[in-house]
Amino acid sequence: MKDFSATELIDLDVCVLNALELLIHRRLPGARFPKDKRYYVFGSGNALAAGRIIFRNRDAVFANESTYKVALRPIGSIDHAILISASGGKHAPDIAKYLSKSTKIAERLTLLTCNPGAPAGSYIACKNGKVFVFPHVPEPYTYNTSTYMGMILRAETRSPHKEAKKILQHIKGRVNRSLKEFAKKDSFRKYKAFYLVVPDEFDLISEMLMTKFVELFGRKMPRDVFTVEQAKHATTLVRSNKENEELYISFGVHPSKPFRDYDDLWGKHRLRIPLFKNAEY
Repeated sequence: MKDFSATELIDLDVCVLNALELLIHRRLPGARFPKDKRYYVFGSGNALAAGRIIFRNRDAVFANESTYKVALRPIGSIDHAILISASGGKHAPDIAKYLSKSTKIAERLTLLTCNPGAPAGSYIACKNGKVFVFPHVPEPYTYNTSTYMGMILRAETRSPHKEAKKILQHIKGRVNRSLKEFAKKDSFRKYKAFYLVVPDEFDLISEMLMTKFVELFGRKMPRDVFTVEQAKHATTLVRSNKENEELYISFGVHPSKPFRDYDDLWGKHRLRIPLFKNAEY
């Protein structure tokens, strides 16, 4: 693992590798959520995006820091309330306090965090609650990679360690080869705008990718993220004034297959990132 300091930040790709190494070797808390319950899931930014992925196949109501009160109004009762916050701070303590007093939360208030001293944790006991603390590696604030990756892996697979190892091997193998092939004839440095395409079954990852672009680049870098089918709805009619500076990146889908009849949808410059067979979130 490579560490970082305030004066010398590690690159995001190194942070991803660090996170996977951690998740291969560290035990994750046994956070399991029955499918026969109704859930209220709160999170900010990519915490909420992670929540949408984890609870997508359950009866769940989702809310962020702007909607956490409104989301409960039309609901009769909720079995479990889930707060997802890597730090357990910022808005999380206020929301935890509010939910601890709510009569609509019938059974339990749970916090998923990476901070053993999470401020929101002090309100959890009020509702027969539980705090699940996930491991994380030191990383710059806006990277926030190991945090929600661990939570998603725990929820999505019975063997997070094996899955993390499989992902790491895939990145070092097929993904690395794709990037090297790209680098032989092209360079990321010249691109000022990015268009990302994800498979339809991974629609919920789009929010995470958009949030990450905003957190890392703000308004300095134009970007779009769509699924294959969403991309067909007039998303590329208006192009950059400098089309040679736009890069189209597809994850697990090849431009020639989904867009045989829509070749004009794709820009001139493309990069394909392969996914392994039967990949999940």
